[in-house]
Amino acid sequence: MKIVSMVIAGVISTIFFSPHAQAVATSCYGDYCTGKDPHVTKCDTDATTIESSNIYLNGGRVYEQSGSGPRSGRRIEIKVGVLEIRHSSSCHAVWARLNTLQKTDINYIGVMNSTRFKVEKKISGNWAGSPARIFYSPMLYARHDNVIAHALSWSLLKGSSYDGTYWADVE
Repeated sequence: MKIVSMVIAGVISTIFFSPHAQAVATSCYGDYCTGKDPHVTKCDTDATTIESSNIYLNGGRVYEQSGSGPRSGRRIEIKVGVLEIRHSSSCHAVWARLNTLQKTDINYIGVMNSTRFKVEKKISGNWAGSPARIFYSPMLYARHDNVIAHALSWSLLKGSSYDGTYWADVE
């Protein structure tokens, strides 16, 4: 009887405490994740950062005014955040995550693969920028591919600027 109780206890602990029983089920896989939210699909539960880059106000093209011309002063870089490529191995998908440090002029973030297919998300509703917080782009299927995350700023006064991470390999 004691042996039977130990066997039953072992089976119950295996069922309830095994790593497989603890896994979170995602709602998409592979190409079916493209365009979807990483948090809603639970793909963010096993995500890792595979590349990151500092992002600067107006793409790093900000100049001090010291003369009469628009670029008469020295160039200064005002860091507004960190742009990351996040990867989920269970979903085989990537997305951009932007962690802003302050109000920013960034309007769109996205991720693009080696065939130049990209997904983007508008993160700002006004030209003044968004308050500091974390933003996510939709996901993009990526397996055995190269990907890059990007941030796009656009305003009527400054035009557009593009900033991003380096290309990253996805296994």
